[in-house]
Amino acid sequence: MSRPVISRVSPAYPGETARIFGENLSECEVYLYYPDETVDLSDAFSPVPFPKRPEGAIKLQTRHAGDQVVFAGVPYTVPFGCCLIWVSGRDGEDCAALNRPEIWSSSLDTAVPGDKISLFGQNYYGEDQRYFTNTVCAMKNLSDGRLYRMTWGVSQDMQQSMPGQNDHRSDHLLPGDVPPGEYEISLTNGTGGPWGWSEKRRLTVIPRRSLVAEYSMRWNMECRQDVRYDLTGIPVRKISQELGDGFSDATREIENAVSDISAAGGGFVLLPPGRFGVTRTVHLLPGVILKGAGMGATTLTVREGSMLEPSGMPPVAYTKRASDGKNW
Repeated sequence: MSRPVISRVSPAYPGETARIFGENLSECEVYLYYPDETVDLSDAFSPVPFPKRPEGAIKLQTRHAGDQVVFAGVPYTVPFGCCLIWVSGRDGEDCAALNRPEIWSSSLDTAVPGDKISLFGQNYYGEDQRYFTNTVCAMKNLSDGRLYRMTWGVSQDMQQSMPGQNDHRSDHLLPGDVPPGEYEISLTNGTGGPWGWSEKRRLTVIPRRSLVAEYSMRWNMECRQDVRYDLTGIPVRKISQELGDGFSDATREIENAVSDISAAGGGFVLLPPGRFGVTRTVHLLPGVILKGAGMGATTLTVREGSMLEPSGMPPVAYTKRASDGKNW
């Protein structure tokens, strides 16, 4: 018989069956051990070898043993979370982490400081679907090796303060002062000690997004603790409020503003409070955002007493984007 080897362990909590896959498992005994629940960010990026089986390891009841899979019952009395599991045979033993968090994908591969990032995987829940209170997501700068700790994402709904977390999703906020660069990230639910960290995943941090990208990421920004828009150097053109009486024709001024902002690489055309009338379809050029003062404050409509020129198009239309826009 050859030395047993573990290739994969399926998640199993107290009272469930652990399924251990590998080679040379048919005559093995299975042991379980829960390490100290200490969290050290450096352990996330410096793998710690599995230890020898300690004296206090719990022997599990084997329910099925084959050459490539072993089923073993996990007692109801053991804690929830990540632990170490051994298969031991006459020719040696092998160890693996049971219930170790796994990251399968993430909501962002490129982020800016302060962004919320959702990690998707498994083993993010505790007992009876309660949250592990010591969940940590660590970041390592691949250039200088500095370590950063993300903030566990909290719902912005004032009526619920629970973290954005379930067994397959964990939300975290990047530090607001993290410098741009290439990073690795890793997650622990606070159990399993140095062996409870997930595999590493790459993340690119950039200093800012383009204007259009900022707005397309609004769903993400609304969950950030510190929502801010970096509009430094972004062209802005404000339409005269005198044209917001509903009777004046604002078409030409809006078109000129859209054209100028697009030529500058993209930016804002701002409509102050009022009722702005147009007499033909206004085409929004690439990279231009036409923004009012809010719902009920600014209205863009057909000028009073006029009809749109017969083009079969609505008051505002969008032009196909090009590839040379500086700010979008």
